[in-house]
Formats: sequence, C-alpha cells, structure tokens
Amino acid sequence: MTENSFDRTPLTVTDEVRSYWREISQWALFFVVLLFCIASLTGLFTLFFLTGRDRLPAVLTGIMITSLSFLPGLLYFRFYSLMKAFLREDGEENLEKAFSSLKWFYIFSAVATIFIIIFWILVLNPGQSEMDYE
Repeated sequence: MTENSFDRTPLTVTDEVRSYWREISQWALFFVVLLFCIASLTGLFTLFFLTGRDRLPAVLTGIMITSLSFLPGLLYFRFYSLMKAFLREDGEENLEKAFSSLKWFYIFSAVATIFIIIFWILVLNPGQSEMDYE
C-alpha cells in the first residue's frame, strides 16, 4: 500500500494563511449570531403557538426551524472558538477540532437540505392544486 504524499508533509501555516483563517472565523461568528437569533425568535414564536389544539402544524414547523438553525449555529460557534484558540495558542489539536466541527457543519447542512427537499415534495406537494381533489 503506497502512502499518500500529503501524509508525510507537515503543514506550514504562513501569516497570510493565518489572516485568512482569522477572517473566516469572523464570518463564522457573524453566522453564529444570525443562526442563534433565528433559533431564538422561532423558539419564542413556537412557545406562543403552544396553546390550542389546531396549531400543531405551526408548532412542529417552529420546532423544526429552531433545531435546523440552532444546531448549525452550535457547530459554527465551535469552529469559531477553536479557530480563535488555535490562532492565539498555536495548538495543532485545536485546528483539527475546528475543521472537524466545520466538516460536521457541512454534513449536517447536506442532510438537512435533503430532508427539507423531501419534506417539501412529500408534505407540501406544490405540484398538486385544490382542483385535483375535486
């Protein structure tokens, strides 16, 4: 089995790369704040809709939107904080954990996107109109 050439090469982090990572982490913080605000607002609106039996679809939608915005925000916050720790302390394990969080963010985003598309096709069914049921 041949070893990949990337496995033997140590990572060289230049000042330019550090500045890119610093800027990326600042944008991640922006999206963290945005996602947590969305999660908080939808969570509050969901609590207001908890009274009443006929509001179950609104409550379920609110819970779905809250979780779909909170979990990516949490992963992005972990990426931001670990990247900041790496840039401050230069710990290689912080860099590995930061990019692991970023990887999980993209995996979660892909699965959530597929889930939303399937939900849209099966539940909302935009292709059928009310006239098809007559």
